[in-house]
Amino acid sequence: MEGLVDKAAGLPPKEEDARARAKALKRWTELAMEMVVASPMLLRAREEGTLEQSINDALAARAESTLRARYGAIRSLSNWAAARGHKVWPMTEALAYKYSHYLAVSQAPATKARSMVKAMAFVGHVLGVESALGVVKTPRVKGSTWAQYAGKRTTEGMSPFFW
Repeated sequence: MEGLVDKAAGLPPKEEDARARAKALKRWTELAMEMVVASPMLLRAREEGTLEQSINDALAARAESTLRARYGAIRSLSNWAAARGHKVWPMTEALAYKYSHYLAVSQAPATKARSMVKAMAFVGHVLGVESALGVVKTPRVKGSTWAQYAGKRTTEGMSPFFW
């Protein structure tokens, strides 16, 4: 029965937030180890033995929810590429386009391709993965991801005048 109990249940909000952030930073540090070949900043930090601290510093101003969202998009892309025998880093336009096309034909949620583009821009700007920045600017990746998002159904929220 002990395995069913949430050990974090009942924690004060600050401690709960700190644990969630620490978990997100740990995941990003592991992901950065995969990206190190594509980022001069990450490579330098690894050589200096300061990779974990560098990741913590680079992501310090980012919200935990942003870290989770961007991590999920990158991990999804990485898992897809690994299952097909592709190398993700450094990112290539061809791989990003194949993934975007795969999302379209597999009828993935319309926002998934857009999340990938946001995540690529994020790792490009924040972690110095230059190949990721180049990929999101290419016409066919932009067009493919835009077409998927444009096909998204219109969502209706509750009227602000309801209450």
